[in-house]
Amino acid sequence: MMIQCWRSCVIAGILLLANGALAQPPQEVLPPAQEDIIQLQPGRSRTFRFDKPVRSIRTPDENMVEITPKDETTFVFKGLGTGETVVTARGEDGKVIHEMRVVVAVGNVVKVYGLSEEPDFVGFTCDQSGCGHGESGAPKPSSTTVRKPLRGGGFIERNYQ
Repeated sequence: MMIQCWRSCVIAGILLLANGALAQPPQEVLPPAQEDIIQLQPGRSRTFRFDKPVRSIRTPDENMVEITPKDETTFVFKGLGTGETVVTARGEDGKVIHEMRVVVAVGNVVKVYGLSEEPDFVGFTCDQSGCGHGESGAPKPSSTTVRKPLRGGGFIERNYQ
């Protein structure tokens, strides 16, 4: 009887070890859903508010996005380098409150011509989330000279400083 019990324990141990040896390979952890994507441009900032207080907010790639707290629920995300990373926000209990993908990419330049007080164009850097501040296409001089032609020839010149 004792040998029978010992034999059953050995067989059970072998089966447990064999089951561990046949373990599945690791599976990839998928990034958050498509609606949990934050789009940033390098050098631009956006502010986000969470529903619950956040104790810690981390990303594995700190050279891509800078995250600055304003208070316990509001954070400023600033794009540093281009690429994609995952940001995880944890609450007071250490549990994940929210996980999101952050994509930092250079947007497309949209040029708007014909704006008043602009000698050439104003360029806006735009992506899927919107457009950044406009930047003039021509350097702004410290003074401006405007020449208006006259019908009989010649011109009137005005200097603005």
